[in-house]
Amino acid sequence: MTYMTHMAHFKNFNSSRMQFRDQLPEYMKSFYKPLLDLFGEKEQTTINLNNCVNAKWYNENFVPSMEEYMRNANPKTTDASSVVGRLMNDVTSHKFEQERGHCAPAVECYMREHAVSEEEACSELKKQVENAWKDINQEMILSEISKVVPRPVLTRVLNFTRFIDFIYKIGDEYTHVGKNTKDGITVLLIDPISISY
Repeated sequence: MTYMTHMAHFKNFNSSRMQFRDQLPEYMKSFYKPLLDLFGEKEQTTINLNNCVNAKWYNENFVPSMEEYMRNANPKTTDASSVVGRLMNDVTSHKFEQERGHCAPAVECYMREHAVSEEEACSELKKQVENAWKDINQEMILSEISKVVPRPVLTRVLNFTRFIDFIYKIGDEYTHVGKNTKDGITVLLIDPISISY
């Protein structure tokens, strides 16, 4: 898959996002486009850079070291959040992504680099996810960053990581949305539990 193919997919995905606006409840519609705009620039830059590297690796049939792979994925909380997302995604979806012609996922990188089985690689990557969660918890509670960065900012990183954990905990529920994901999103966003103080 070439860089241009990745960019075409990204542009199609990006432009199709507005189609989902009509499916949202009325109270969410006014926030949808500004939210997309807010994250769009950063997201596009990150995706462009990562896809360039991934496309290069794929075209050269190159399997990077785990360190190179993870580098292509800031404060420790952000890095740990990236580790959770990248590794949970790869552990649950690596076979599907390989069938689609993606670059080598973390599972394959780890297997080649350490000469271990797929099961051993997945087990080790899950341990790395656990360690990343420990880093997040430590940063949220004990570190200097929790005294400098406003709590709402750290909470957004934490909540994003929780969402990733929810989506990939039992499988690739991002690519293959199942009942668990639909029910979870319904409870969280459509029919939330009202709490009064």
